[in-house]
Amino acid sequence: MECFRKVLKVAQQKGWMEDGRCLKKLGRLCVKEETSPSFLGWDELRTVMETDMPAGRL
Repeated sequence: MECFRKVLKVAQQKGWMEDGRCLKKLGRLCVKEETSPSFLGWDELRTVMETDMPAGRL
């Protein structure tokens, strides 16, 4: 989405687009949010390792 927004900005600057309404809408959609990853505990890891998966690649 970030790259698409940049392309639209360049198109508007070069006059290929008449107005920037879609840029305003994209601005609301392309908000970067800080994330904090949560890691599995030992019990959860053990549960995953002991689970019988139907397909080997899972």
